[in-house]
Amino acid sequence: MKSVRKLLTKPAVLVASLGALLVAGLSIGVRSELSKSDWGTWVGSIGTVLTLVGTIILATAGERKRRQDELELAVIVAAEFILRIPNMQSRLMTIACDLERTRNGSYGEIYQECFTQIKVANVWDAASLKPLVIVPDHAAARLALAATRINHVAGLLYEGTNLEMLTIGEVRTYEELLVAHLNDAVSRLEEPADACRTFLREQGVGFDLPVG
Repeated sequence: MKSVRKLLTKPAVLVASLGALLVAGLSIGVRSELSKSDWGTWVGSIGTVLTLVGTIILATAGERKRRQDELELAVIVAAEFILRIPNMQSRLMTIACDLERTRNGSYGEIYQECFTQIKVANVWDAASLKPLVIVPDHAAARLALAATRINHVAGLLYEGTNLEMLTIGEVRTYEELLVAHLNDAVSRLEEPADACRTFLREQGVGFDLPVG
């Protein structure tokens, strides 16, 4: 059945199929010895049926082509993200390690450096995730949530650069909050990364897939 549908998406096959239906309809009319008035009605009916059948076939072919294009785009974007996600995880873990080091009162400068690292990483937005909506396990939604958390951390880092002088205890508390958010963002990226890898394997993408 699928092979028949695929053939009908080709213009030459579609025209030949509709032509065959037309010939069959006219043959039935000839065998039925229709009058001139009946012939007019019969030919009009055949034309209506052929138009309807052709419209349905073309619409189905168009929808199938659209879905295929969406699938191919999803494969391309998923392949990009299985590289992009580990890079983001590595960057976030580096920032977390930097924040856990003793700062000797230089936290404002370090926060600025960490904030810049996140901005340079170019966190994905909703538009770039749209092609991934067909990837299973809500990969696009999970990546969007992770991006929200990462941007939240960036906001906290930026706020930290503008804080007045803090005590060592206050700096430690603030850094613990930042590190907790960073670790959460890293863990949130695991499931969508796995979903993208599984999706690519199912689509027969044949290259070594990095594991985050």
